[in-house]
Amino acid sequence: MKPGWRLGLNVAAWTVAIPILGIIGSVLGKTMFRSGEAEVIMAHAIEVVLVLWAAVIYWRCVPSTPSVLRRAIYLALFVATMLVVGYFALGAAVMVVVLLFGL
Repeated sequence: MKPGWRLGLNVAAWTVAIPILGIIGSVLGKTMFRSGEAEVIMAHAIEVVLVLWAAVIYWRCVPSTPSVLRRAIYLALFVATMLVVGYFALGAAVMVVVLLFGL
């Protein structure tokens, strides 16, 4: 598989996972853990998992280059893309959770 396709598919999987992890976190927060602190800890754990997953995507899918400047540009573009994609995925996650569980 070409690196561009691999990168695109991994970013798409990461984007789809944000609402899914949000729903799982909401369900666990409402059923298993009744305290507000547990929900906050779970939300932070999901954020850590997503950041680590994004780091693995960058490490495995973004091609390496001998130039440090080009690698820095790749990193900046990757971070900017993931921030934009993550922002819209978070909005979708909030909408899905509100539709499923109400306010």
